[in-house]
Amino acid sequence: MSNRLKRLLICLLMTASPAYAASSSVTVDQSGIVVAGAWGGRRAYAPLDVSRILPGFLGAWAVRPEICVEGPRSAPFPDQTPNGFVGIAADRISTKSGTFVVAGAYVRTPETMTPWDIESALAEKRKIVLSLNKERNAAEMLVELRPLRQGESHFYQLILSDEKKTLLLEEAGRERVTLKLCE
Repeated sequence: MSNRLKRLLICLLMTASPAYAASSSVTVDQSGIVVAGAWGGRRAYAPLDVSRILPGFLGAWAVRPEICVEGPRSAPFPDQTPNGFVGIAADRISTKSGTFVVAGAYVRTPETMTPWDIESALAEKRKIVLSLNKERNAAEMLVELRPLRQGESHFYQLILSDEKKTLLLEEAGRERVTLKLCE
């Protein structure tokens, strides 16, 4: 990330309400840029033109391989899954806590994005939006999820590693979970 973009993001963070940022670990800018993560490792994300989870993240994931065998048998992703098992579809994530639908999808801001791009978007009163088709191979994204029943949104950072066989899943403000792709 360029130094200019980092400086702009720091300014955005400093102007955001510290109480809000500390409680949610997510800051949304008027340009559409979302800053999320722990204070030592906050990252900037831009919204996708379609609220979908990218293809590399889809599938059945588990904390341990034996949980894959215990995973759902009837439907690919039922309302609740066994503890340690996460089912990810393009429009939802199923966990032991229930099913959450995708309300927003974001990817890391491109290295080529400058503070002037953001300033220009703000001046023109337009949001910065990236193409899902161009970003489909991204290995990191942020998703805003809402429970099927009424409730507050939750932001989750998804990071693929190990040739897309390991998924680091972190809800804003909570401990990171490492999952392996069920085969």
